[in-house]
Amino acid sequence: MLRDRFPIFEAKTFLNSCSKGALSLEVKAAYAEYLQDWETLGSPWGSWVEKLEQTRESFARLVGADPDEIAVTTSVSAAVSALASALDFSGTRNRVLVSDFEFPTVAQVWHIMKLDSHGHEPAGSARRFESGTPAVPNLYAGLAGLDIVHALGVERIHAHLETLTDAIKTGARERGYRLATAGAHGAMVALSAERVEELVARLEHDDIIVSSRDGNLRVSPHFYNDPEDIERLFGALETHEELLKLERAFA
Repeated sequence: MLRDRFPIFEAKTFLNSCSKGALSLEVKAAYAEYLQDWETLGSPWGSWVEKLEQTRESFARLVGADPDEIAVTTSVSAAVSALASALDFSGTRNRVLVSDFEFPTVAQVWHIMKLDSHGHEPAGSARRFESGTPAVPNLYAGLAGLDIVHALGVERIHAHLETLTDAIKTGARERGYRLATAGAHGAMVALSAERVEELVARLEHDDIIVSSRDGNLRVSPHFYNDPEDIERLFGALETHEELLKLERAFA
């Protein structure tokens, strides 16, 4: 699915989209457009604010929300911090439950949060969680990336990812590799490993890009991956099998 728009696949097998997606030609061009606008127009804030609203509308359309329900922030951590700061912890419901699998900085937000009232009326929309100057380069890139997702369609991407993650689980089970995500999961699959950082490094040496989480090998494909990527992954894993945890010993 649009694989030719992602140059990294000319040299690598990229399966690390939960960390950062592969760079498309469209997003690369969007960054170049931002630099061109900055160089030739100086500080076109009218255009940049319009880009902010276009990005907000595009993401809202993607998730079935109203644009006023979307806040464009610099990171998930910043968004959670803004959200947490808006809650009143003075009542009886003053505990927040987090799981062991939260992204570290997100969990830390809740651990350090203290109520800070400033006595002002917030905006009536999600824009209340936006602060300071928007990250303009990200707006160019984000809008270009959202256009790709809209063009493909969420349902089509979902079906494709189900096929790929099923192939990963099937390949692992056929080889006796232990799945850390044997039950419900999203667009990624994790394999239990013995020395996961060494395994990630070896796979990178084999031009296969994955990552580690909580002692497991995390494989996170996206719409630009194909079944051949999964085959290459398992071909490499077979040569580094001693670094994986196995369900059974091979004869």
